[in-house]
Amino acid sequence: MLLVKELTGSDIITVYNEHMVNDFPDNELKPLWAVKRLTKNGLYHAYGLFEDATLRGYAFFASANNDQAQQQTLLLDYFATLAGGRSRGYGTKFLRLLKSQLQEDFPNCLGIIAEVERVSKAANESEKKMRERRIAFYKRSGFRRTRIKSQLFGVDFALLFQPYQPKEAETEKCDLTDDSFIIEQMNLIYAAMLPAPVRKLNVKFWLK
Repeated sequence: MLLVKELTGSDIITVYNEHMVNDFPDNELKPLWAVKRLTKNGLYHAYGLFEDATLRGYAFFASANNDQAQQQTLLLDYFATLAGGRSRGYGTKFLRLLKSQLQEDFPNCLGIIAEVERVSKAANESEKKMRERRIAFYKRSGFRRTRIKSQLFGVDFALLFQPYQPKEAETEKCDLTDDSFIIEQMNLIYAAMLPAPVRKLNVKFWLK
């Protein structure tokens, strides 16, 4: 049976040291001290996918402030299924279970933002296909492509968004999650994570 559980401080350290350092390149991975600081300040939220007692995947989310009832969006900062369990559907199942858990933990959240490396900036054909597969995976799980591009610490990204309101939601609610709203939310989230001088040099968002 698959379950999603929030990760504790010691769990986060274990996941970071045993998995994240291998799953993400150095230029995309926050240092452990930053992850611990953000978590302590209520700005970072980690979840694990467990099959019985075995960890199958993990997800780290960033928020704009430490009041979970006031969060309008969350940034999916890191997401991975563990080696040995990939290509077995754990990622899709994890996102589905996360949606239910996050709607409970963040009752006013309108959706999840995901950053994916831009296909057009791939260094070779193999990397291009990998990025295309990653985008296709998120789209199958209910994310939509936005017109937003970003450059974060020299890495080029496109942004995807998974709305949490149902399709039959009122038009007024749907309009809240247009691309301008998402850029605004991203600026708030990064303002909570990084000092202003660091953001000015390393964080850029624009519509294309």
